[in-house]
Amino acid sequence: ARQFGIPVFLDRTRGILLNPFIEYIRSALKLVREDFSYRSVFHYLRSGLTGFDREDTDRLENYVLAYGIDRKRKWLSPFTAVPEEGAEELEGFNGLRRRLLEQLAPLMEKNKGTAGERIKMLYRFITENKVQEKLAVYERMFEEDNQLSRAREYGQIYKLVCFIYF
Repeated sequence: ARQFGIPVFLDRTRGILLNPFIEYIRSALKLVREDFSYRSVFHYLRSGLTGFDREDTDRLENYVLAYGIDRKRKWLSPFTAVPEEGAEELEGFNGLRRRLLEQLAPLMEKNKGTAGERIKMLYRFITENKVQEKLAVYERMFEEDNQLSRAREYGQIYKLVCFIYF
């Protein structure tokens, strides 16, 4: 249709499980459930809605691998191994560690009683990390790039998830 100059709109249904918001939620829950395993931490950090940029995540990953940081116990304590880049780089890694723990704080509360309480913890996690605002940024970006179906997806996903589950 494009070669003949005929405008076409194809409405495709994309699987909700492929949306970054769903992946963000799933990876955060997996991270807590798997006690901060190496794979779960970096899956979460790369989910697209954490606010960690790729370069910081890659540098942190190299540090974590080099010094054997795995499991919650090691993430809760300040990192002490000074990398080759020096003490300033170590402080940067500890800043990233603190940001991660702050984001996950609502999910790490000790009182994990009823299903309703767990749902409230998850909702707090989503709202305190301003996920709705982050999704709106993506929606505007896709609108500006004329990717209207992606923009609509990002505009609807928050309401779809939060009104169904919360």
